[in-house]
Amino acid sequence: MKVQTHVVLGFGASILAMALLGSPWWEAIYVSILAAGIHPFIDRLSHSRRGRSVYRTKMLHSFETLIPLSAAIGFIVGFPLGPPAAFRGSIAFVASAFSHLASDMMTPGGVYLWGKRVRLSLFAWDDPLVNLGFTFMGMVMAIVGASLLAS
Repeated sequence: MKVQTHVVLGFGASILAMALLGSPWWEAIYVSILAAGIHPFIDRLSHSRRGRSVYRTKMLHSFETLIPLSAAIGFIVGFPLGPPAAFRGSIAFVASAFSHLASDMMTPGGVYLWGKRVRLSLFAWDDPLVNLGFTFMGMVMAIVGASLLAS
């Protein structure tokens, strides 16, 4: 998927997770903005070029590295707000990272699980309709999360 799609999808997954965990609205927004902000770095740091082609590497496009790393970063982000916020931050960052891996798994490039490539090859990574659909899904999750936070 495109980076913009990952950002919106990750924000939606994160804010929904924060809402379901009972986070205060200001904490949910703070953590979710930062959780969504990791997606450009995930793609920049774990794509390699071979000729004209770009490939995902195992560094950050694998479940066994990205999920624990995201949990740790989320813990660090939430820690200044207290232990409950550190826990919620970990879960929110994992939700955001999982959205990245799950959406990339549906492309021919796939992602890695225990060193093996996992891919469903359902969509091209740059298909405009697919990216629009995933962006819409992220917006729906964000709206649901925001409505839960407001109630």
